[in-house]
Amino acid sequence: MIIQSLLNSIISLILPDATQGTTFLGIGQLQQWIFANVELLPLIPAVIIVGGLIILTLSYVSWRKYKGQSQKIKQKDDNLVD
Repeated sequence: MIIQSLLNSIISLILPDATQGTTFLGIGQLQQWIFANVELLPLIPAVIIVGGLIILTLSYVSWRKYKGQSQKIKQKDDNLVD
């Protein structure tokens, strides 16, 4: 429920408003959103931390996979030379 409210608020700020005809987020709109959703502010650092950890983990796993595959190819080439 809280997450859905947060997403709806963010989407309403980012998507263009037909009456204004602009796609940019104004400072006034951001301040209004912050004051309207004060209870969601502690959730933002948690989302950033969890998202950062997920990105770091996926990057590390991808790097290890790349290194493993390159070593496997190198071993195959060494076996063909011998």
